Parts: sequence; C-alpha cells; structure tokens
Amino acid sequence: MYKIFLFFIFLSATFLVSGQDNLFTGTLIHAGTKQVIVGANIVNLTSLDGTTSDQNGMFSMPAKINDSIIITFMGYKTVNLKITPEQLQKHQTIYMLDAPVALDEVIVSSDQLTGSLPVDINLIPVQKPIDISPKIAAMFGSPRPTALSRVNDVLKKILNPVDLIYNIIATRAKDLRRLKKIQEEDKVKQILANKFDREILSRLLKIDKKDVYLVLEMCDYPEKFIREANDLQILEAILNCYSQYERYFDEKKTKKEF
Repeated sequence: MYKIFLFFIFLSATFLVSGQDNLFTGTLIHAGTKQVIVGANIVNLTSLDGTTSDQNGMFSMPAKINDSIIITFMGYKTVNLKITPEQLQKHQTIYMLDAPVALDEVIVSSDQLTGSLPVDINLIPVQKPIDISPKIAAMFGSPRPTALSRVNDVLKKILNPVDLIYNIIATRAKDLRRLKKIQEEDKVKQILANKFDREILSRLLKIDKKDVYLVLEMCDYPEKFIREANDLQILEAILNCYSQYERYFDEKKTKKEF
C-alpha cells in the first residue's frame, strides 16, 4: 500500500512538472574549435518564444517537456531538439557543426502549375488586389493585380491556384491563426526580421521552403518581394494571403465534412 501511495505521488509530481514552464538553459559551442557561438537564434516552436545566445554563448528561455526547439545560425547546421525532463534539470552544452553557406534559389514559375486539384472554373472567386502593410509596400511595391480575376490567366491555369494554396496551408488553419501571436512577441519578431533563409519560418508554418515561395507566387506577390523580403515580412504576407481566402477555405472544409 505504501509503494502504491509513493507511485501516485511520483506520477502526480511528473504531470505537475510537465505542465509548468521551466527554464531551458545552455551554452552553444563550435564542435570543431570549441569556441562559444554568439548571436545564434533559439526559438521555441511550441510556445513561440525566442532568444539569442549572449557573449558567452549562453541562453535561457521558458520551456516545457516535449516543446520543440530550433537553433539556427548562419554557417552552422540547424539543431532541432525535443525538450526532455533531463534538459530542464541541468544546463546543456550544445555543439553546433559547420554547414556550407548557400542561398536558396527562388524560382518563380510562369503559367504552368503543379500539385493542385482540377476544379470547376466557377469555383474560382473574383479577388481584389491583396493589401499588404505600408512598410512592405514602401520597400517592395504593391503586389500585382491578382491573376485570379483575369479570365485569360484563369484559362491558362488549368489547375486552380486557390486549391493549391488550400492544399499547402489551409489544412494548417489552427497553426496559422496561432502564428498571429508572433505579432505580439517582440523576441521572435526581432529574430525573424533579421533572417532571410526561411529556416525557422518554414518550421513555424510547417511547410517546405519551396511551398513558402509557391504560396506567395499564387497570391501574386512580386518576385522582388519573394526574393528579398525578410522572414517576418514573408510571414506577414502568408498570413495575409490566408486571410484573403479564409472564407473559401472554410466553405471547402465544410463540404468535405459532409
């Protein structure tokens, strides 16, 4: 009976700890030179919290058991972690490996689309030009008038781009709505505003980098913007694109359920 009592005490304590925020702390070290890594980005993909390593390569951030952590820095391989109880109990030493620096090539296709479902042309809604923030517009110019409202472009595009966008992002509606929280998280906003590699962004969106570019193209954002915008601006554009089609996505989801 005493052993059973202790077991329940231990089980209760485990659940209590797993549900509380603890500090995940560590030091980032270059695996080869053993020098500390300063200025690396550490983002909690679960809680949308973020920080950077200090002058001593150290960092500290709130975390829970099973939270997903991503650590990135230009020239180093990305580190992905799933928080364990042990990692919350003691300071971690994390070794990062060199990685070749290569800028992703962004290819903007013309009229030929792939990966979407053939649909009735009447399902394609007439859209107004997508509005983006004045800051983005000032830097990159306003997006082109949407191709979905042009009959000639529609006839060229046998496959419906709206369905393509739906297949890529609308099935993650809950995650996308949650990502709006980033607009209130200064730490993560600052990290994304200084990144251009789409690494953390693609993990936050839970889609491949190539799909990030494809969605923006289908939403008629200018090629210059797709190539040159920082990750925060790209995230804003993705969320804005989703909001433009949200009603269509909801209707499509409802039809599938019946």
